[in-house]
Amino acid sequence: MGIIDTSSNTIERLMCIANTGVQIIFRYYASAVNWKVITPSEAQAISNAEMQIGVVFEDGVNLDSFTKQNGIAHATSAYQYAKETIKQPFGSAIFFAIDLNVTDNQINNNIIPYFEGIKEALNKLSQPNETYKVGAYGCGAAVNALMDLKLCDYRWLSSSTSFNGTQQALDGGNYEMAQHFNANAEVCNIGVDHNTLREGVTDIGAFKL
Repeated sequence: MGIIDTSSNTIERLMCIANTGVQIIFRYYASAVNWKVITPSEAQAISNAEMQIGVVFEDGVNLDSFTKQNGIAHATSAYQYAKETIKQPFGSAIFFAIDLNVTDNQINNNIIPYFEGIKEALNKLSQPNETYKVGAYGCGAAVNALMDLKLCDYRWLSSSTSFNGTQQALDGGNYEMAQHFNANAEVCNIGVDHNTLREGVTDIGAFKL
């Protein structure tokens, strides 16, 4: 299955992208709409091109941004944008990015409280049958700690195999999707990262409108 993630708007390149065999395009949510955030028109265009959409929320990559309070705020923003603006189908996933290497202590002191905030906010916001699953993007140690605590439903390994626990997660099959490092990778003149699902995994929380 061809899976890419990109910070670029894909709307002008979708026919070309589809012809390369891509089946899922991961795009961004954030607290404020900016250049990297997927728009409703892009989401509809991807769906019309018979590809699925994956989404990852990223708003700050400093360790200090990972607090329970920010987890609540970020999950609230993501839920509202998914439900009200994109019309993302319930039951699909919103990933939250940990785009830095973290130690075991930082996982306990920062990452876990952040995802506890995410879970708390989504539990409050969600009505029956109006829920989203949670994905975690980051190093192997972080995403597996979150999975063990039932704070995420999907694990997406970031590309750096030198990050805490990532090589071990790859070796042990403890992930759902893995990003691959390929400097300056492009598809149809758009900068992308390539990803693969672990063997046997068929669902990563992607969706069509």
